[in-house]
Amino acid sequence: MMTNSKRLIAVEGSRLIEEALKCGLKLEKLFFSSSTKNMTPVLQPYLDMEHGRKDSQKSNPEVYRVSSKLMQTWSSVTTSPGTIGT
Repeated sequence: MMTNSKRLIAVEGSRLIEEALKCGLKLEKLFFSSSTKNMTPVLQPYLDMEHGRKDSQKSNPEVYRVSSKLMQTWSSVTTSPGTIGT
């Protein structure tokens, strides 16, 4: 029996997210902290889609700004890079 569940991975850091996009993976959700100084130019346009706002293109991910403290609790590294994508 087939299920409808999605297979998702969490990718941490804007450079790794950018590499995943280059490999053909689809970005479903993008979470970033208020510090966006390390955001790559490829991900910068997503900041305009903050808080789940989408434009007419259905392929755009949901984008959310979260506190640095919350981002750190989700992070798998000592100092969060401030960006997580699924």
